[in-house]
Amino acid sequence: MSTIVIHGGAGTVPEEFQDAYREGLDAALEAGYRALTAGDDPVEAVLAAVSHMEANDRAFNAGVGGAPTRDGRVELDACVMAHDGSAGAVAAVTNSRNPVRLADKVRTGTPHVILAGEGAERLEEHAISNESLLTDRSRSELERWRAKRTDEPGRGTVGAIALSDDGRLAAATSTGGILGQYAGRLGDTPVPGAGTWCDARHALSGTGIGEAFLRSAACRSVALRIDLGATPEAALRTGLDDLNAARGDGGLIYIGADGLFGFAFNTPMLAVAFRSPSQSLVEVAKRSGVHLFRG
Repeated sequence: MSTIVIHGGAGTVPEEFQDAYREGLDAALEAGYRALTAGDDPVEAVLAAVSHMEANDRAFNAGVGGAPTRDGRVELDACVMAHDGSAGAVAAVTNSRNPVRLADKVRTGTPHVILAGEGAERLEEHAISNESLLTDRSRSELERWRAKRTDEPGRGTVGAIALSDDGRLAAATSTGGILGQYAGRLGDTPVPGAGTWCDARHALSGTGIGEAFLRSAACRSVALRIDLGATPEAALRTGLDDLNAARGDGGLIYIGADGLFGFAFNTPMLAVAFRSPSQSLVEVAKRSGVHLFRG
């Protein structure tokens, strides 16, 4: 049953960057699946996959290369949840290459669920300067945004969900936010139930317009509808409709404890990959809708 599903963002991926997305997804998928099969630990699997994407500034919007605020700083958010109901998240972190690891420290080492700003940053044992999180590409994107000459294509929030052989689940999501956002803006990623959800039955991670995920409690709503009797396909489809009603769009990845897994999106594209004992996929998907599989 060992299965991992990852995403690298929803929206539009320019043709010139699609190979970088596929390569980044493939490498992160391998890192996550290797961790999952080596230790049968779904939490370590999602941490490995997301950490790998946080370190990849060629494609993704998390960790190094996160989207600068209008003030020119990078503020990072992340969340980790496990099958046992534990959750940890960090928000507006400015000194970490791997905020998803900080989120797991909140989950395992504090009595809290979310730490923001300085409180979260104190957990970072290998702090770096905020300048180190900026790249030539992200600086250029901010300059163009400030000049109002072009709308920059979004780069992806990243996420991973995993199911172990013994039926345990985990989920993690990480983001660098939105280019030109206000300082201190938090999206859905660090909010359990909005951009990330995991319990004993379901694991989900989302990507898209964070405010819409917050308004619709997107990930928790999908899980709750399934618990109340909806099929996963119907619940995911309704979740996408909820994003539209909340003035947004995006994508979701899903795994159930019964081994059903897949993804759903209503944007032009979704960077997505999965691997199970019987099948695998690495794709910048362009056929929107709900796509479900059995391991």
